[in-house]
Amino acid sequence: MECLHDTTISYHGGNEECEMEEEKTEIVPVEDLGEQTASALLGEIEQGGVVDSMHQGLLFLLCAACPPDVSKVRVGKLSPYGIGTPINIRDFLGVAILKCVGCRMKNLSKKVSWLQHGGPSQLL
Repeated sequence: MECLHDTTISYHGGNEECEMEEEKTEIVPVEDLGEQTASALLGEIEQGGVVDSMHQGLLFLLCAACPPDVSKVRVGKLSPYGIGTPINIRDFLGVAILKCVGCRMKNLSKKVSWLQHGGPSQLL
């Protein structure tokens, strides 16, 4: 295996061999896996919010893409992805997250229902 590393200035490659760690292939008992999963789930619930920390960025993107109404959402502790996504939304869509007003994106695949227009008599 060849060692490669990059710096902020240039990219360097070396011919030295890297030592790879042996992959641990321990089989985790089902009970321990259940405890780890429950602990992770309870940790996310404890933080609060309507989405877990992995999906905060997606929630912010959906709020920015909605019609120009104010979106109110509650999230727990911000993850690094949840912090970086609003910056990208501001740069690309021009939408501020603190007062998230959508960019008027329309769902073109959504069918228009008769109830939105008051029935067939209102369409004529």
